Amino acid sequence: MVCTLCPMGCQLEITGTLAGYQVKGNSCPRGQGYAIQEVTDPRRRVTSTMRVNNGNRKLVSVKSSEAIPKDRIFDVIQAISEIDLEAPIQDGAVLLANVLGIGIDMIATSQVTKKT
Repeated sequence: MVCTLCPMGCQLEITGTLAGYQVKGNSCPRGQGYAIQEVTDPRRRVTSTMRVNNGNRKLVSVKSSEAIPKDRIFDVIQAISEIDLEAPIQDGAVLLANVLGIGIDMIATSQVTKKT
């Protein structure tokens, strides 16, 4: 696997043993943590859009406050696709708190003003 934590892009090799995991190929200690996380609990940041009513734009861009477990990403996308928001929306506003009860919020990454 390729580590994506920095521009180096180290080629990592991970093996599991009874004593834990062994990681080779990392140039820094962060690569070891990355590889183990990727094997045991892969997560990704989610970016998407949500519908907005009565705004100067019909969509607002959103991101997850933290990385979401990979096996829940499509559930999160489905949940946010079912919500219609009302303008105005401020950049940085929490639009959906604790999505699906996983302790992660969906946050606006742009502003939508009320339609005049």
